[in-house]
Amino acid sequence: MDCDEHIILKKLRDGDSEALDILYLRYASKVRDFAFRLLKDRTDAEDVTHDIFLKIWEQLRRVPPRPRPTKACRRTTCWR
Repeated sequence: MDCDEHIILKKLRDGDSEALDILYLRYASKVRDFAFRLLKDRTDAEDVTHDIFLKIWEQLRRVPPRPRPTKACRRTTCWR
């Protein structure tokens, strides 16, 4: 994780919604593609992607920092 990602995660923990926008723009397509490979349905993959980023926004303050946000998103996708 580069320094920029640490800053984004810190801002998310501080409640900065613009940081969520940046995270979404950076990772949503990767999460959606991964979900589509698992689900084989584009609409479901979109729903899962939105649910994941909503959960990140709602729960980030309770979760310790992870080494790589994309791995955390993949784990969440698999558990949904």
